[in-house]
Amino acid sequence: CAALLTLIAISNLIHASRRTNRIVIDPLTRTVSGGRGRRVGGGRGERWRYSADQIQAVYASLVMSKINRRRGRDPLRSVSYGELNLLLNSGKFVHLIAHGALDDKIPALDPLPDDNSRRDPANEDQITPLTAYEAQTPLQAAALYVAGALGKPAYTDRRVR
Repeated sequence: CAALLTLIAISNLIHASRRTNRIVIDPLTRTVSGGRGRRVGGGRGERWRYSADQIQAVYASLVMSKINRRRGRDPLRSVSYGELNLLLNSGKFVHLIAHGALDDKIPALDPLPDDNSRRDPANEDQITPLTAYEAQTPLQAAALYVAGALGKPAYTDRRVR
């Protein structure tokens, strides 16, 4: 039992020492690179690099709460988790950063449902283009910055729980 715990501890240490801890977005060369250490970029300390030609889009994925419009006040929703991802031309997603344990309260910008509709479109999962007007969280602002630096579109991937 002690040998197993020792192996698990060693495995965790090795994994933590190899983890990417710095991401560099370079608007001049239109690249995104990640690696370990202070000198990531320009080929030093890099573990991976993607040019704008390899990237299709930037995604800000958010997990949000449902909203209840029956209350008399403005509908707000909580954002509990977020990720920033790159969609490559191959269809593969590359994870850049995760922002867990969020408790941001943002207003719902979705249109009101029809009077005869029982479904509220604000409580459905959807992927929408991200614009500066719709950016309500720091993660969405970061997605817009990365997309602008690469000359690619940005999208919000909303998951309602």
